[in-house]
Amino acid sequence: MRIDCDFHMHSEHSLDGRLPPAEMVRIAKERGLSAIAISDHNTFAGSKEAMALGDTGVLIIPSVEYATELGHILALFLTRELPKEYLRPLDDFHFEFDRVIDGIHACGGLAVFAHPFKSKARTGAERDIFDRVDGIEVFNGRAAAKFNHDANEKACRAAAELGLFFTAGSDSHTAPELGNARLTLEVEELTLEEVRRALLEKKGTVWGRNAKVLHCARSAFTKWKKKRAFRRYPKAVLYLIGAWGLDLLKRIGLVRGNQGRYFVREGVFVDDTH
Repeated sequence: MRIDCDFHMHSEHSLDGRLPPAEMVRIAKERGLSAIAISDHNTFAGSKEAMALGDTGVLIIPSVEYATELGHILALFLTRELPKEYLRPLDDFHFEFDRVIDGIHACGGLAVFAHPFKSKARTGAERDIFDRVDGIEVFNGRAAAKFNHDANEKACRAAAELGLFFTAGSDSHTAPELGNARLTLEVEELTLEEVRRALLEKKGTVWGRNAKVLHCARSAFTKWKKKRAFRRYPKAVLYLIGAWGLDLLKRIGLVRGNQGRYFVREGVFVDDTH
């Protein structure tokens, strides 16, 4: 059977997330998703809470998004939370890359480089950053939402050139974004083992649509609110106004918009528009 999966999203357990895991599962089911990965920032709490809901008709892929000095790493299919010995802090948010990768593998997981070209500082020449990961997120709903429009195309090229398996994730922090990315896989049954097997076969189809900048701004506001960073509120208001203006420019066609399109068709990387 064919299933649609969203391999990257954030719940209220992330500082910039807004939704309870139960609400995310409900929305995912309404939008036709069969499997989701609640990949909160540096915490297993969102996945753990979603798995505790029992049989909802939506498969929960145990996951975390770890911040490292080389970028963000999705830990998918974890059998348990990473022990502290693998989480060597570099500051109050980032962990040492090599130890995180070691921990993911020790806990039965797959390490996926999330939105590797979201930053314009990364050109694509630094291929050694992918030496230790198992896969690449070739579409991320927020990577190209603002101005770095070819971020996902660069990720597609890297996965194709290196022969790594690929994932797609909305990176949703708000309800409207959930399901903006879909990786369609062919599985025998809806189980973690089958989804993992299908992922590693690299024959899936990826469709994605960029998030609205306003939704990115809302999650930033949520982060500042949770941190009680009241001095940032004026900046947050300007951010919201700017985001609304940029989304307006997209709607009238002056800036590249949010139209969804296919990035991969049955394992073949493509560049068409739909």
